Amino acid sequence: MPFSALSREPVIAALAVSFHGFVSLPQKLQLYHRQSAMNRRTRQSKRRIDDISSPSTVLSGPNVPLKSAVITPDIPVKSSHAKRAYLAHNSPVHPDHAPSSTSLCSIASKTTTGCLPPPVSKKQVRPSPEECAYVVLELGKLHPEVLEETLKEQKNQWGSSCGTKRDILDGVVSTMLSQNTTNANSTRAFENLKKAFPSWEMVVKLTSTAKLEEAIHCGGLAKIKAGRILSICQTLQKERGSPSLEYLRESSNKEIQRELLRFPGLGKKTVSCVLLFTLGRDEFPVDTHVYRIAKQLKWIPSQYTRDEAYDYLNSVIPSTLKRNLHCLLIQHGRECHHCAARGKPQFPPKDGTKLHCPLKNLSSLKDIQMVKVKPEKK
Repeated sequence: MPFSALSREPVIAALAVSFHGFVSLPQKLQLYHRQSAMNRRTRQSKRRIDDISSPSTVLSGPNVPLKSAVITPDIPVKSSHAKRAYLAHNSPVHPDHAPSSTSLCSIASKTTTGCLPPPVSKKQVRPSPEECAYVVLELGKLHPEVLEETLKEQKNQWGSSCGTKRDILDGVVSTMLSQNTTNANSTRAFENLKKAFPSWEMVVKLTSTAKLEEAIHCGGLAKIKAGRILSICQTLQKERGSPSLEYLRESSNKEIQRELLRFPGLGKKTVSCVLLFTLGRDEFPVDTHVYRIAKQLKWIPSQYTRDEAYDYLNSVIPSTLKRNLHCLLIQHGRECHHCAARGKPQFPPKDGTKLHCPLKNLSSLKDIQMVKVKPEKK
């Protein structure tokens, strides 16, 4: 093989120079195969870069599209001349300004640190408002009792002429009692708690959690929940002079979240439920059923945590649909074989049949674009 053919490849040429102009035929073949392997790895790396570079991603500082970032695979050449020749041939920037040798995995990990990119491009944001409206419409036909209940709750919440509203601490505690149990058990536990302790001032005076545990025993995890309830009441008494959260009534959602999240046992989902059901705010809590169905519908990437799903879905779901959509997805996740965890719903139809799930092949339905979305209140 003539040396002039090898000199077209910059890495081979650089390596040839390092041998002081003398390269034997076996060495030429070895260098040729090495360069072929390097080119193959480069093509594979570029394909991986294209796969992960759908949205613009934050690297460090200003937003930089991932395709424009300099990502170079590990270069299996120790010679600095050969490495500079390789970068000059394959890098989109001058080798003096390129990173030395950074693996694709390390760069990819940096691109997802401290940022929450949308799961799809802006042109294909899911769920779209029409898609949300379609889901509410179709699931409302399957579960009309859910829409009736949400309407009743809204009337009870805001329909009082004297303006009385549910106590915020009541809402926090009842939501906390609903964790890891059924609605029936949590409702009974809260009723027993209020019978035993009509006011929260009575809870503050307790020196142990024994009576609290006895009152909420039917809700499960009584010892843990009783300790958290007592801690919240005593903290508020110490800081505010009374066990009450009414000072948050007129606060913004972010201020309420910041205040409540500092208490043990209150996570984003619990606080979001308080905002939605107690304060009537436009919120979309993400519980286990909503989280699972959102991943099945590919509304969120499968690697999203529940908190990341909450942040994203709250940013794209229309405010006018959040309450109904949340309640319908929960009920549907409990009854539908297709949407239930491992295909085993908690409350399947009593007649033994399976629900006809309208969420199958949701993204391919053309009827979605025909659904009108109620405009949001300004």
